[in-house]
Amino acid sequence: MRSGRSELGSGESIARGWQHTLDGTGRSVLVLPVPALPAESYPLLHLRFAQEPVVDALGLFWGTSRTGGQMAQFWVPGALDQSLWLPLGGMSAWDGNVTELAVLLQGEPGATVAIEALELLPASPLYQLRGLYSDWTAFVPWGHESINRHNGTRATGSTLYPVPVVAAWLGASLVLYALFTLSRKARRFDWRVVSAIFLVCWICLDLAWQGKLWRQLAQTRDTFAGRDSPAKLARGPDAALVQFATDIQQRIAEPDSRVLVASSSDYGGMRASYYLYPLNVFWQRNSAELPARKYIHAGDYIALVYPSAVRFDPKTDTLNAPGSAPVPVQLLAESQIGKLYRVM
Repeated sequence: MRSGRSELGSGESIARGWQHTLDGTGRSVLVLPVPALPAESYPLLHLRFAQEPVVDALGLFWGTSRTGGQMAQFWVPGALDQSLWLPLGGMSAWDGNVTELAVLLQGEPGATVAIEALELLPASPLYQLRGLYSDWTAFVPWGHESINRHNGTRATGSTLYPVPVVAAWLGASLVLYALFTLSRKARRFDWRVVSAIFLVCWICLDLAWQGKLWRQLAQTRDTFAGRDSPAKLARGPDAALVQFATDIQQRIAEPDSRVLVASSSDYGGMRASYYLYPLNVFWQRNSAELPARKYIHAGDYIALVYPSAVRFDPKTDTLNAPGSAPVPVQLLAESQIGKLYRVM
C-alpha cells in the first residue's frame, strides 16, 4: 500500500493503509506495482476499507505479461461492503504474471476513502471458502441483465456457481442413496426419498434467490415509490447521465444546433442520445465515434461520454479522434460522465 502512487485525485499514507481524496470529477486512481506474481496462483483479491465506502463505483485494473500494454478491467458490481473478497481466478484476463494493479474509486468530488488492505491471496482452502461465501452472499441490485438471468454470485467471473455445486450435491446424494438401497436387498427403493433430496436442494437454491429478490424489491420501493417520472430518472441508475444531458440542454439555446454524441460505449452513447432528445442529436452505433471531419461544422456541439477514444489536446484546443483530423473546440461543461464542447 505504501508504495502506490495516485494517478487521479490525491493520496497519502496513514497509520493503516492509504487515504484517497477524490478529484473534482469524483474519481481517484491508486496504482500499485506488484512483483511478477503468477495470476493462477493468486486467484483472490481482498480489499478492506477503514469504514463502509461512500463511493458509487469501484473498478479494478491490472496488467499482466499476457495483456501487454493494455490494462484489463473489472467493475465490481453490487453493494460495496467494508471488506470485499473478489474471486478473480474465473476471469479470462486473469492470466500470466501480474505486473501492475490499480483501483479506481468514483463518487462525490472531494470525498475521502481510506483503504486498509489490498492484497492478492493464494488459493488456500480457507481463502477459497471466504471468497466463495462473500461472492455467493453479496447483494447485487437490479442490473441490465437481471431480466434474463440470475447468477447467484457477485459477478460472472466466479470460480464456482451455486447451481453446479447444488447439482453436484444432488447427484452425489442420489448415488449414495442408490448404493445404500443396493447394499440392503430387503430395503425397497422409495421414490419419496429421492423427492425429498431434490426438494431440499431446490429449496436451498430458491431461498438464496428469494432473499436477494426481496432486498432488490425493497431497494426499488425506497428509491422510486411515490415519485414522478423526472424524480425517478434523477434517482435511477442513469442519474448522472440524466443530469449531464439536462445540463447540455440548458446550455444549448439554438434548438436546431446539432449535438454529436461521441462514446466507445454502446450503452452510454445510446442512453445519452435518448436523454438529449428533442435536440438534433447524432449518434452512430458500431462506427467511428465522430463523423468525418468534413461533416463537422462550426457551431456544432460534441457531447463526449466516457469511455471514449476521443482525446482533447489543451495545447491546440482540439479534439482528436483516431483516424480523423483534429477538430477545434471550446470546452463548455464537464462532469464525471463526460464533457460538452462547441466546435469553433
